[in-house]
Amino acid sequence: MWAIQLHRIGFEMVGLWPKSNKRIKKNLSEIWAFIIFILLIFFCNIPMICAVVQVWGNMVFVIKHLQTTLPLLIASIKYVIIRRKQTVLLSIINMMAEDWITFKQDKERNVMIKRAQTARSIMMIGYVLMVIAALTITILPCFGISVIDAANLTGVHKPLPLTPYHFYNTDKSPQFELTFFIHSLTTLLAGTIYMCVDIFLVLTVLHICGQLENFRYRLINLISYKNYNKVLNDIVRTHLRLIRYLIAVNFYKNLLDFMWAVNLHRFGFEMMGLWPKSNKSNKKNLVSEIWVGIIFVLLVFISNIPMMCAVIQVWGNMIFVINNLQTTLPLLIASVKYAIIRRKKTVLLSIVNTMAEDWATCKLDRERDVMVKRARTARLIMMIGYVLVMMTFLTVTILSCFGIQITYVTNSTDRRKFLPLATYNFYDINKSPQFELTFFIHSVTILLATTIYMSVDIFLILIILHICGQLENFRFRLINLISCKNFNKVLNNIVATHLRLIRFVDNIESTYSLMMLVLVFHFGIVFCLRGFLFTIIFVDRKIIKDKAIIAQGYFSILIIIILLMNTLLYCGAGELVTDQVSQTHNK
Repeated sequence: MWAIQLHRIGFEMVGLWPKSNKRIKKNLSEIWAFIIFILLIFFCNIPMICAVVQVWGNMVFVIKHLQTTLPLLIASIKYVIIRRKQTVLLSIINMMAEDWITFKQDKERNVMIKRAQTARSIMMIGYVLMVIAALTITILPCFGISVIDAANLTGVHKPLPLTPYHFYNTDKSPQFELTFFIHSLTTLLAGTIYMCVDIFLVLTVLHICGQLENFRYRLINLISYKNYNKVLNDIVRTHLRLIRYLIAVNFYKNLLDFMWAVNLHRFGFEMMGLWPKSNKSNKKNLVSEIWVGIIFVLLVFISNIPMMCAVIQVWGNMIFVINNLQTTLPLLIASVKYAIIRRKKTVLLSIVNTMAEDWATCKLDRERDVMVKRARTARLIMMIGYVLVMMTFLTVTILSCFGIQITYVTNSTDRRKFLPLATYNFYDINKSPQFELTFFIHSVTILLATTIYMSVDIFLILIILHICGQLENFRFRLINLISCKNFNKVLNNIVATHLRLIRFVDNIESTYSLMMLVLVFHFGIVFCLRGFLFTIIFVDRKIIKDKAIIAQGYFSILIIIILLMNTLLYCGAGELVTDQVSQTHNK
């Protein structure tokens, strides 16, 4: 307790100290952790990021705001990571407790005390620095001295500890007093988190260094012990504990690499309820199923059916039909993709598990570098996909807010207000709140549909790039097979890897074969429709003067870019696999 007392105070103050029991105290700790999270995110990070956005363009003000925004943002990230790793943190603390409880010689105990004293001294220095920083930031504004010189965005006359963008007047009372108190509390908590998390790492590192020093001492004096067998048994057991610890650290590191490789793709899939989960008995699965049902209703009954009805309404006029189909077909394809991926959840789970096993397996640095390189490419493509999704979403929704209709359709329902989607509505959308609700539902549907459309395709690229990396590593092992000493074992591993790769490719084919067949027809039809509209827009000189038509032209260009990107992804995926298989076969 003495060795970790100072560190425990800081961790318990911010709700980070792990507890093995599940009593009321743990529930209170969870509530306190939630309050801290709210303070950090909604009272600190978001308002301060808004302040940075407000002064964007003035380099001096941006830098002044970032000097406080970034540390507080990092403190929030540290807090989230440590909260998520409570189980691992508990195992580390239990291991340290076992090391202190275990019987040891005076020399070994002195080594551990020396390391603990060093960690305590560093922790004391950390507390002193934290208190000085907190007092400086909070006390000086009480005397009208602003510690952080930043832009006065909201015209406040009373200085506050932090410089966020407030959506209310902080000069009035009691708004000022409450805001000042919240800022002071948030600063104290963020400083504690920032300091304690780092110094706890120092504590664990010093502890393991002490254990290694004691382990070395036992090895040196092994021969001089009378009870040789018992001491040797203890040494072996300690060595195995250290090995298990290092293996766990290595496995955890590989798991972090896997999470890094798939986190962007997982974010999109989880937002759509498509990320597979192995546990089917928890409440989260029920919530996920409800969310999937909501998405399905939005796609089918709010988007697809009303848009098909709109196509039927204008049937006979080729221009209007093409105008409607250019948005109806992509949303329909998004629904088809969603249904296919939902049906293939089991196969998708096996694909994800295989990828996780590949990352968790012990590998050479060269093999890991190949996998990291492929993962970076997939992450870059996913980032581009998210950018295109947001551009499409903002283009459709924002222009509609300014009365610019992206899709030119007939006014079949006598509408006077523009909506993001060209649907046939069975009610009067000109009234309020029908219009606002419909606009919101259309916007949400567009965001969901575009995310599904892009995420499903780019997830294929992720698994294709992963299989290419595995094939490259497989080829490397084949080349170096003869030079390996344990030939039979390596050959056995190569055969097992080959069978796993075959199963992996079969799962990919099972998931995406039908989807690719549908998309081949989709790409051809939509390219023709977009090309036809694009030609009409830019050939007719009179049309170019119309702002709405110009907006439709830009939107057509954006959709063509997305379609070209998707076509390139599917074609490139096949070429990559073919190339890797050919190279492996030639070797």
